[in-house]
Amino acid sequence: MNTLFESWRTYLKEDSFVGPEMDLKTAWEEMERVAATETDSGEWRDLSYNHPAREMVRKLYYEKYPKKKANRKVFVDATKKPPIKSEPPVEPEVTTLEPEADVSAEPAEFKNVSAPVPAAEPETKVSKEVDDASYGYIVGTIDGNILEEYNSNQKFYGASMNKPVLALVGLIMNKLMGKKFVSDRELTGLLAYRGVESNDINKKITRMISNEEVGNMLDRFGLGNMDVRRGRKNNQQSPQDYFKFLSLISGAKNVPELRSYSSEMDKILNFMKRSGLDFTDRESRKWLKLQKILNDQGIDAQTIYGKGGRFREALNYGFIINEKYILVIYTKWGDDRSKLYNKIADILKNYL
Repeated sequence: MNTLFESWRTYLKEDSFVGPEMDLKTAWEEMERVAATETDSGEWRDLSYNHPAREMVRKLYYEKYPKKKANRKVFVDATKKPPIKSEPPVEPEVTTLEPEADVSAEPAEFKNVSAPVPAAEPETKVSKEVDDASYGYIVGTIDGNILEEYNSNQKFYGASMNKPVLALVGLIMNKLMGKKFVSDRELTGLLAYRGVESNDINKKITRMISNEEVGNMLDRFGLGNMDVRRGRKNNQQSPQDYFKFLSLISGAKNVPELRSYSSEMDKILNFMKRSGLDFTDRESRKWLKLQKILNDQGIDAQTIYGKGGRFREALNYGFIINEKYILVIYTKWGDDRSKLYNKIADILKNYL
């Protein structure tokens, strides 16, 4: 049973738990009912995350332990048990295991491959904001033209932003070596948060492919400045890095050297769009919320999709908007989504 559900069960069964008896009974029955629909941990988490029973238990828990109210992670992280103390969880270091096959020999088709370079670029607008190292962004068009940037070369902790890039490396390794580094089912868990736990697949690919191999692969596509393996040190990107990645997978068919890998890039892009998937997940629901915020301010965002990253201080997004613009923003703003959404609106109002 999912660990989040088990944590709720524990709190509800505490004899000394303080709270209205009927609320406790209702919360228990509701959680049992939702749990009965569970098919796997990913679906259980999506079903339960915003469920009313969760809020009832949260309320009752804080009534008994008011000093722990600031520790929101007790009920947020569905992959970890609630911490006994309020210290932040320590992100484990990952030991790299070398793959069995030798990929040192590069196919000739990979030589001198780089990200698409536009024939002519308009003058880039450099933001005149007060120097603030807590964030950086870049906005441009999908063909690689940069329209505006701020701290765009500064590297930030990526959180989940690495997942599409690492997945692309895994798919290409599948093709080169005839060995499954990542399956379609695992891609659904990694990028669309269904079927299998996203972070488990992130760990698996990281263990199978070394830093050197990932670096060599990204170098071939002009993305060698990105660090996309799991762990804080090995997961660092700049807004400019991610802009190049999104531009690359959006326009792969237009680069002759990349056409043999366009199907792998299309697959990553389709997962980011949630194409062909008959559900929404906790990430894609946030895009709809942002789209409404932008539309309410008169900003014509017709379509939004991409990738986000949120862990500890990191709050990042890379979006393709209206199939025309790319916006990438990395921040150290933690849970302050209102600040992030306001900044995104402030940037996009000049272009949409």
